[in-house]
This record gives sequence, structure tokens and C-alpha cells, in this order.
Amino acid sequence: MGRAARGGDEQCLFPLAIVEPTTADYLEPQSFSLPDDDDRHVVAAALAAEANVLCTASTRDFPADVAAVFGFEVLTTDQLLAALISEFPEQMLAAHATAVAALKDATDESVVAALRRAGAPSAADLISRLLTDGFPG
Repeated sequence: MGRAARGGDEQCLFPLAIVEPTTADYLEPQSFSLPDDDDRHVVAAALAAEANVLCTASTRDFPADVAAVFGFEVLTTDQLLAALISEFPEQMLAAHATAVAALKDATDESVVAALRRAGAPSAADLISRLLTDGFPG
């Protein structure tokens, strides 16, 4: 997985997520139809970041055929986390352990439950399996 583009609060957590789209980045998506024309800036940011994943809860706003033309895949947060856990189990389990250690009174189970409540059931299942069964192979 490569670089991703997002805006908002994560910019302070992920300073490399800050991108400045060029005029070309804004012009390129103009020739394609999106369900919501107000989302063109999101495509421009993905192009500027040379992202291969656009993570959004509104996947229907970014049709797969349009995303494929620009070279990125559109995933929900759950899909992205599940893919990261599958591809990098050791690192994601370490990230889980860091979250447990950083949160007051947190346990493995409470952090997994928080993932479920946040709408990431697949990611929660995968982390649960890693905690129970260990690494595959």
C-alpha cells in the first residue's frame, strides 16, 4: 500500500497527508462524472498525493470505474484496516498494543469492541484472531 490522501484532523497526526493539488490535479477529474460534483476536490487531493487508496465512508460517491482510471482504489475504513491487518499483521498487532497501552483502562477486548462500534467489524475480527491464534504461517 502506498500513500493516501485525506484532509482534516489526521493532518496533525500524519503531516505527510498534507498535499497541495495543482491546477492539473483539479482539471483531470473534470472530464468524469461523479455522483456528487462537490467531491472533485477529493479526487484532486488523491491525484496530488499519488494515492493508491481513497478511504471514505461514502464509497458510492467515488465509482470504481472512475477511481480505476486515476489509479486508486476506493475502500471503507473497515476495508482499509482489514487489508492492512492482513498484509502487515505484526505491525498492526503492535499498533493495537500501543492503543491498549495508551488508553486508560483499555484491554484487548475493549479496543476490539471499539473497532466494532466504529464500524470496522472485519478489522475487529482479524485483530481478535491474531490475539487468539497468533500470526499465520
